[in-house]
Amino acid sequence: MDIPYSLLADLVAASHALMIALSFLGAIFTIKYGYRSIFINIFLLLWIIVTPIAQCIFKGCPITQLEKHLRALGNEEVYQGHFLEHYFNLSGDIVGVLFVITSILISIAILLTVRRNLKPESQEA
Repeated sequence: MDIPYSLLADLVAASHALMIALSFLGAIFTIKYGYRSIFINIFLLLWIIVTPIAQCIFKGCPITQLEKHLRALGNEEVYQGHFLEHYFNLSGDIVGVLFVITSILISIAILLTVRRNLKPESQEA
């Protein structure tokens, strides 16, 4: 049975885009609406910790590298550069700025969630 590497690469790319959207939108919803989903908050916390570490270890995003590896195994042409550069036609500088903005939003979201959870709720008699 042949492994459909191209299909796997497409699934990795789609999940990568979904993860980026979830991190950005999760931070926005948490800041704006006080969204307290434990799933979103754990995801955001992991994103803010793991992403920079993974960037240092793998010299780039490990999800992008996995997608590129699968494309190579599927005998497809492997694109150069970042995921956002390739699929959304953004320059490397803009990708860096978006990463910093998203990281700041996630940090604010996490701090606001912690603050909301530590604040005693008003008790009405």
